[in-house]
Amino acid sequence: MILQLRLGIRTINLVGKTNLRQLIRLVYHSIGTLGGVSLLMHLTAAVESKHGLLSRPGVIVAGGREPSIWESYNGQKFIDMNGCLPCCDLGGCWRSRCQKVFDGDEKDDDDKLCLYPVEIDFDFKGNKMRIPKCLNIIKPLDVIRAIEMYYEGGILRYNTH
Repeated sequence: MILQLRLGIRTINLVGKTNLRQLIRLVYHSIGTLGGVSLLMHLTAAVESKHGLLSRPGVIVAGGREPSIWESYNGQKFIDMNGCLPCCDLGGCWRSRCQKVFDGDEKDDDDKLCLYPVEIDFDFKGNKMRIPKCLNIIKPLDVIRAIEMYYEGGILRYNTH
């Protein structure tokens, strides 16, 4: 999970540096979150907002693994690719791996791996890493646009200081 706080032009990388209690506290103090289908997404919906928001904004980059109706929360922008690829045309594919990780789990079986893996320029145990095509289709501008909608709609306001 990647969690960063933006302070002016400084970014503090908190990856691997927080425990569960600290993560919950960070979510409580946040005006919104950005992440994948994960604990952070559920905390975004469940944890009370210090800022009095009825529903804390959250942008979830989901791909096509789970159907949005199964995973999404009201008030969150759930960016999914269900219906865009043959593997998730009628809902999610439910495949959680694009390559074997050799941990003995049945998810490493060839018939349980992603049908449309895309190789990216990232080293994974001496090999190029693969991610699902459904995630690769989602571009940074899609994420930026989802965030901007909260501001354009008036749920969030730009800091004018």
